[in-house]
Amino acid sequence: KWEEIWASLVGKLEAMKIRDVMMLRDVHSPNLHWLGNRQSIRRVGFIDIQDGIAGHPAYDVVSLLQDARRDLPEDYEGRFKALFVAETGLDASDFDTAYNIFGVQRNLRILGIFVRLSKMQGKSSYLQHIPRVNGYIKDGLAHEALADLREWFKNYVPEVLEI
Repeated sequence: KWEEIWASLVGKLEAMKIRDVMMLRDVHSPNLHWLGNRQSIRRVGFIDIQDGIAGHPAYDVVSLLQDARRDLPEDYEGRFKALFVAETGLDASDFDTAYNIFGVQRNLRILGIFVRLSKMQGKSSYLQHIPRVNGYIKDGLAHEALADLREWFKNYVPEVLEI
């Protein structure tokens, strides 16, 4: 059932026919650097871009706004998403669906990485971020496009929905 659900979600993404962009895949606070000798938007620098590939524009927006290590002001996520949609001309509904699909996928992966780092490498400091990551997963699962996945969690891992 798990594979069927994800195949369906991938199908929803593919049906959107949104043009791929350069996707860095690791856009989060530790990889952003302020370049004080530059002006305007050029002041923001990125590191850890070697894994960049062509992909959906929503992925890096999720990466930035659902940072596993930092809380953002409560209204920031919605405001930035709306600005991104307005600036790119993407369909708001499609973008929101993609944002939530990628958000859940990405945060499930991060959850696994944090647990692995703790269990296998003794890096237990990552565990402090699990409540935030679980919150992102729960929020994403509330989207109507993820109803089947939400039901799967309800049946197999209900703790995720109880946060």
